[in-house]
Amino acid sequence: MGAKWSIEILLTIADLQVTGFNQLHQSLPGISHKVLTDRLKQLVTYRLVSRTVVERIPLRVIYKISPKGSTMLIILEQLNNTSN
Repeated sequence: MGAKWSIEILLTIADLQVTGFNQLHQSLPGISHKVLTDRLKQLVTYRLVSRTVVERIPLRVIYKISPKGSTMLIILEQLNNTSN
């Protein structure tokens, strides 16, 4: 979670609720495709984000917050509230 962009990606996915890669990339100005791909892989590995492949043409991958990711968002919100 300490890697640059991880929290922003998590918060953006939470705001969008369900998103594809391109929509997510457009919502995060300044992030490269490679960094977004790497961070998404990490978030999926940590089970903070779920990744679903929709088998149609063209192939589509959908990302959404997992239950563990929802817990992380609550923790981040609490940290934000205590710092204000």
